[in-house]
Parts: sequence; structure tokens; C-alpha cells
Amino acid sequence: MFKKIKAILTTDIFSSEDNSPSDSPHKQNVPESAVILHNQLFSELKILTSIAKTLDSDYLNQSDFKFFLDIRASFAKNTGQYEGLENSAELLRVAIAAQSIFLKIEQTELRYRSSKQQEYYDYVLTILTEIFEKKETEEEKESGILTAQKNLYLNNYILAQNLKKN
Repeated sequence: MFKKIKAILTTDIFSSEDNSPSDSPHKQNVPESAVILHNQLFSELKILTSIAKTLDSDYLNQSDFKFFLDIRASFAKNTGQYEGLENSAELLRVAIAAQSIFLKIEQTELRYRSSKQQEYYDYVLTILTEIFEKKETEEEKESGILTAQKNLYLNNYILAQNLKKN
């Protein structure tokens, strides 16, 4: 597209096939700088005309579209009833974009889940339980952090297993 615009801008609209001087002795030649300036302005007008035609479409004149633009402006300016929502909207956009990836991961997990995999999960749970029991007996229970950490890990693991079973 930019190559086309460049070609239009560099094209001399008054150049003729034969560069012969005018036949009439009363005609004066137009200075080259005026021709170049005219061509540049004419090309810019062509571009602005196409933009104006696009902006004048029925779609852009609908009240729904204008309402949408008002909302976007309020989000961008962080004003009105949309104050503070730009960050949440951005997080929502990212979540929607990532949704398909998470669905593919879940479908892959469902496809390859088997009884052996479930046995492996149970085995990991057993090992984690043993590791935390050993740490619990070896270290002091100063503030109960180790116990809370163990419970957190085990609860998260059990919750994940229950979700996968369902």
C-alpha cells in the first residue's frame, strides 16, 4: 500500500509524452517547483479523500459505534464511570487470548489420562507426605510454618486430583 502511495506522490500528473515547448508564443511555462508542489498537494488530497470516504460510511455513523468510541475514550482517559477499569479490561483481554491455550492443554491431559497416570499421582502424593513428615520431625516447629506449608501443598495436590477426576 505504501508503495502505491509513494508511486502516486512521485508521479507528475502534468508530464506529457512529448516534452516539447508550447506551440503558442503567448503561453508561459509553469515553474517546475509549482508543478511539483501541485502534484504533492493533489496526491495528499487523494489520500485524504479516501480516508474521508471511509469515515463517512454508514457503519461509522451508527449510534452504537459512537457509543463504543465514547467508552474507549473513557477507558483511555481513565475518567467517568470507567475510571480504574482499564487494567481489568487488559487482564480480561489477556485471559480471553489465553483461554484457547488452556483448553488445548486440558484436552491433551484428558486424552492421555490413564490408570497408570492416576497411580503415578497417588505415588507422588505418598512421597510428598513422607518428605514432609521427615522434615517435620527433623526441624523445630517454631511458628508452625512447615506444617502450614505441608498442609497447603497437600491440600492443593488433593484438590487438583479431585478436579481431574471430575
